Amino acid sequence: MLPVIEARNLTKSFKGKAVLQQVNLAVYAGEILGLLGSNGAGKTTLLKTIAGLITQDSGELLIQGHPRKDIPLALKAKLAYILQENNLQREFTVEEELKTFARLYNLPQAKVKEYIQEYNLASYSQVKIQDLSGGMARKVQIIRGLMTEPQIVLLDEPSVGLDPDVRRELWELIKTLQHKGICIILTTHYMEEAQYLCNRMAVLTKGQIRLTGQVQDLIKEANKYSEKQLTTLEEAFLILAKKE
Repeated sequence: MLPVIEARNLTKSFKGKAVLQQVNLAVYAGEILGLLGSNGAGKTTLLKTIAGLITQDSGELLIQGHPRKDIPLALKAKLAYILQENNLQREFTVEEELKTFARLYNLPQAKVKEYIQEYNLASYSQVKIQDLSGGMARKVQIIRGLMTEPQIVLLDEPSVGLDPDVRRELWELIKTLQHKGICIILTTHYMEEAQYLCNRMAVLTKGQIRLTGQVQDLIKEANKYSEKQLTTLEEAFLILAKKE
């Protein structure tokens, strides 16, 4: 099976400091890959590079087999990068926000009503963004990104700062995207989130992917460096994140 996203020896530096170092990665349709790492490990830089907001210094980055810089416009429209920051227009209502996005991407206005109904936003459609809870604003932000019917979704800390019940609702939304065959990469500091959502996880330390695997793979690797027997993903991550 051809990877939807493939990185080969990807490197990136800022002002002489290496942020990504020889990153190799392959992510497939219908897969959720979690990027785990401490602040400054390179997670957001990697997402921005995949999104095309940053160009790597060297190495290859392929999107459905196309070099990232040469992907067709139609494929670019099928990649959604959803920022950690709320970039919705605060003075717009939910419906106005989605209609504006639809016009920007030449989408039929009927799609706005379709998505409002499909994702249970009808009772919020006339509420201004500034009056939404953090969780609901995050949901609108994600749904807005889905209106182009992306094949790839990049999520930067999707549930940071949200209450546990709202976070769980957001997880279920992300799971529905996976069931549609969408390729998803997300960054997270929540180990529970990573364990619930992700098929595989990649641990980044100082711009390098130290290990990619499932929960038990990470625990097994971390136990090589621990004096006590580790049993949880959080314990394993704390060990692996410190390794050079």
